[in-house]
Amino acid sequence: MDRNFLDQLRQQTSLRDLIGRYVQWDRKKSEEGRGILWACCPFHQEKSASFKVDVGRGQYYCFGCHKKGDAISFLQDRDGLGFVEAVRQLADMAGLAIPETDLPKGPDSRPLYRAMDVAQEFFVAQLKGSEGVQARSYLVRQRGLSPDDAKHFGIGFAPNSWDMLVGALEKSGVSMADAEAVGLVSKSDRGQGYYSRFRGRVMFPIHDARGRLVAFGGRLLEGEGAKYYNSTETAIFSKKKTLYNLHQARTQGRKDDPMIVVEGYMDCVALHKAGFGRVVAPMGTAMNEEHLQELWKYNSEPVVCLDGDKAGLNAADRLVAMALPLVRHDKTLQFITLPDGLDPDDYIKHQGRDAFSSLLSEAQPLAD
Repeated sequence: MDRNFLDQLRQQTSLRDLIGRYVQWDRKKSEEGRGILWACCPFHQEKSASFKVDVGRGQYYCFGCHKKGDAISFLQDRDGLGFVEAVRQLADMAGLAIPETDLPKGPDSRPLYRAMDVAQEFFVAQLKGSEGVQARSYLVRQRGLSPDDAKHFGIGFAPNSWDMLVGALEKSGVSMADAEAVGLVSKSDRGQGYYSRFRGRVMFPIHDARGRLVAFGGRLLEGEGAKYYNSTETAIFSKKKTLYNLHQARTQGRKDDPMIVVEGYMDCVALHKAGFGRVVAPMGTAMNEEHLQELWKYNSEPVVCLDGDKAGLNAADRLVAMALPLVRHDKTLQFITLPDGLDPDDYIKHQGRDAFSSLLSEAQPLAD
């Protein structure tokens, strides 16, 4: 990439703010006046601050694990990003446009992301409107969610209509080819035209680790059909690589705070509502190696929360068998098992936050 652009990007990126999202500065050891900051290293476990940031030079160095570099390499090491992706994220933060000549060539995915964003606006508006009365009742009365909870997770509603979403997409200039490519609509078998694939469902937007909207999960309110229905695999969405809520969970709390893995969307919402922000869920599939590697970027010992029924215990056995060849001293797992018949949402409602905190404190290491 153009060296002048990279120099400008480094100059306009505050290491204090960037790294401060992941660490707590040691106020006693830091020398604010000289622009020298110290913290416990975000790359390895330690009790005393050996990670030094020189704000003026835009450099960091850990005297413990010897990681060093600048803003770009920090994102590469901390979040497991490639060079170009790290530059993209920093450019977005700094409000800088990457020179076109520096961008890798390939299919233009921007129309696909726009189709998803337009659909999200439609679903949120429907939840707030007359079509969303039953969905709002379900969220408030059955799930105990407030409007702020729904807003935080971007929850919406797909009305039980074949063509309302199609009309909204077309009105906003989204081509049906793009809408079909991201799994929002399908061609009608009865002639020309398209129909919405999500109907009569509470909608959960699903983002990639960068925060881009890539898919939806829909919870059926009534009638026949699958209780939960996820977007199909597309050019911007892969179930085996995606964890629900990771884009928010990865920036919550400290890196040493446990990353909790639960089964479903509502479990994530319930735990977040109870104050556990670092919580994610696989996309209706079993945890796989790619999920684990993604989790380990943000926490060295994720806690897997399992339902206490036979299916949950069987899932634990499969996960242990898959994970054992991958674990290291700085990459492992912990487990907590809920009482039979309760999922995390139920447990929080019946036992409360403190009881769940106690479960977390007694999480069993993989070795046990």
